[in-house]
Amino acid sequence: MTEGATYRRWAFLILGGALLAPYVMFANALGVLVDGITNQASGIAWSVTAVGTLAALMATAAVPAVRAVMVTGARELLRGPLTDVMAGQGRSWSDRLRSAGWLLAHLIIGGAISVLSLAVPILAVVALVAPFAGPDLLREVLGAPLPAAWRAPWTPVAGVLGVIALIYLVAAAGALLTHLGPLLLGPSPEERVAAAERRAADLAQRNRLARELHDSVGHALSIVTTQAAAAGRVLADNPEFAEQALTAIESQARMALEDLDHVLGLLREETATAPQPTLADLDGLLADTRAAGMDLDAAVAGDLDRLPRVVSREAYRIVQECLTNALRHAAGTAVTLRMAVTDGHLDIDVRNDLSSSSERGRSHNLSSSSERGRSHNLSSSSERGRSDDMAGHATAPRPPGGGRGLSGINERVTILGGHMTISDAGGQWRVRVRVPVGTPP
Repeated sequence: MTEGATYRRWAFLILGGALLAPYVMFANALGVLVDGITNQASGIAWSVTAVGTLAALMATAAVPAVRAVMVTGARELLRGPLTDVMAGQGRSWSDRLRSAGWLLAHLIIGGAISVLSLAVPILAVVALVAPFAGPDLLREVLGAPLPAAWRAPWTPVAGVLGVIALIYLVAAAGALLTHLGPLLLGPSPEERVAAAERRAADLAQRNRLARELHDSVGHALSIVTTQAAAAGRVLADNPEFAEQALTAIESQARMALEDLDHVLGLLREETATAPQPTLADLDGLLADTRAAGMDLDAAVAGDLDRLPRVVSREAYRIVQECLTNALRHAAGTAVTLRMAVTDGHLDIDVRNDLSSSSERGRSHNLSSSSERGRSHNLSSSSERGRSDDMAGHATAPRPPGGGRGLSGINERVTILGGHMTISDAGGQWRVRVRVPVGTPP
């Protein structure tokens, strides 16, 4: 009796009673018309009237806009599990039948509650005043004599109990409709599958955009950070190198902004104008990475220009992420990149040395080749024991730094139908990727 949901649902039920009135008028008019035309027994006329009224109700419920209105009203007034119910298209016969079932239940239950809501309060007032008012007064008000039982001392209690019973009946009727709502108003199984597919596609798109941002912007920021640190250290002694570092920072920042603009354009559903890098841009990536101070030995075998664009694009991001990880976690160590197109596959092999010192190196001199050999410990012995099955083909240790980059590489490899292997055997951190090339464009 004290819950607001009861009275909110009461309003919804009274709306059902109000909507029932036109159908009652239609049924009466149709009954009179059928009875006058056929001049048959009232039973036949009643049957025709019932079928005609039900057909009118189903025709109303079959309109998709009506279904949307019913869903909106149920969500706002019934709430509960209906809050998350989305209106389906309502175009299949199954949806139309469910809509008709909901409308019929709303009208019948709402009509009954509406009649009781009008009658019970009036009877309760009569029961409250009957023992204290004279029979003549009640006869003048009611237009008929009141039975003697209504003037008994217990009638006021019966009137109060009747109102309480009505409130609980309203609560039960509202709960019943709230339970039926998701079954009759919710999307069909086909619509649920379609919605799940749309959500999966949206999540896949979001993950792809997250990978693009992580790989491109993360790589650029790693280079910017190391270049800025180097420029700050040698600014007084080697202004020429500092100028080169600042130029590299400007170039990387511009590239990062272009990639960011491309991703934001996709999020806004705009036409992407910035081209995505492929292995045709590999030389620039290697040059920028070396400029950041990495001792990088790279060798490529095979014709990369004949690779399908999707393979070339994803392979570029894979190499970029591998180099970024080495720059972040193994600064100063020697890095080896081997890439080859053989036997219908593209093989990528990236290695970097693991430091044996007890702590990660703090910094390295980006302008001196002799100091590039200094490194920091990629991981402690306990961290080397941790493993992560990246693609279901191999179990490998996870590097420090959260491992999101490796997850992104694994997702790209999986999309291409390939596999990857990660290991730290022989004092080297090694990432090996093999993806099928497919048919050249």
